[in-house]
Amino acid sequence: MSMLDRIQRGPTEEPARLLIYGTEKIGKTTILASIPACITITAEDGGGDLNYERVVVQDWIEVRRTVGDLIDAPHPYRTLGLDSLSALEGMLTTWICDQADVDSIEKVGGGFGKGYTAMVEEWRSFLRDLDCLRDRRRMAVVAVAHSHIRQATDPGADASYDRYEVRLDKRAAALWTSWVDGLLFACIDAVVITPTLRKKGKEVQDPNAKGRVKGDGKRVICTVKSAAYDAGIRFSGVPEELPMSWKELALALRWEAREKAWRPDIALEPVRAAASAAKARGVPGSAIVETARQHGATVGRTGIEVCPPGQAEALIAALAKLPAAERSEGGGSK
Repeated sequence: MSMLDRIQRGPTEEPARLLIYGTEKIGKTTILASIPACITITAEDGGGDLNYERVVVQDWIEVRRTVGDLIDAPHPYRTLGLDSLSALEGMLTTWICDQADVDSIEKVGGGFGKGYTAMVEEWRSFLRDLDCLRDRRRMAVVAVAHSHIRQATDPGADASYDRYEVRLDKRAAALWTSWVDGLLFACIDAVVITPTLRKKGKEVQDPNAKGRVKGDGKRVICTVKSAAYDAGIRFSGVPEELPMSWKELALALRWEAREKAWRPDIALEPVRAAASAAKARGVPGSAIVETARQHGATVGRTGIEVCPPGQAEALIAALAKLPAAERSEGGGSK
């Protein structure tokens, strides 16, 4: 086979990987709680009165074991939430120190950065598990993290400046931000107004005056990198700024359509529901199977497993019209 025979075209449809970071109480956990069929591994108590499905973990071993269980066992979840990477890193650090029998990651292996090297390698192993989860269970991954302010330098700028970044060790942050498909920054929509003064007939900013914040307090998600924060996304057509809402984010990402592409079983849910409804009405299983096959569907031991594109609506309508089996005087069906 030549190279020309291996050329691929069109977008790849793989489960999405998102990382949403921002300041505390901005609404990151609320986003996770709003994702349909999402199970969240949480390492901190930030859910408040939110009603969502989660697994509370106490240490790094529990984190790895929980992801392993999701890989190995069938379950109804389609997205894994991680809340938060900043808290998980604390558990990872404690585990590494316990393994080395030291009280600081700086002392692991005698120092010289060996503790941080061990941390990055463990993160890499964890990401391999997440890739296995995406491949085997076709689950998306949405992680959240806290932010902090770091000083940045730019060769094209006259001076250094502050910017928001993911609150992780810089090596771990680089690993995560390169792995995800979307790095999203959550913040309050506001601008700083700096007072001006008149100098030589021109309005210039007053270097001695403090700026004031102006804005309506609206929480937003930013998708494009700026001097003030790190962000970026690999999906096309996503606005630079979105309301802080899973509904708005999912709409911009075309999440439902993408999910159906990487999870073909989702498209079968209405068909399977129609088959279950027919069975509940007393329609014989043989009639349901025959109708499904007449519409090109594949029926296995677990029910309808494949339905050809464009046939789902017709099959649902046909299943709804199937008559129930007649009952004999003794109560059984004929």
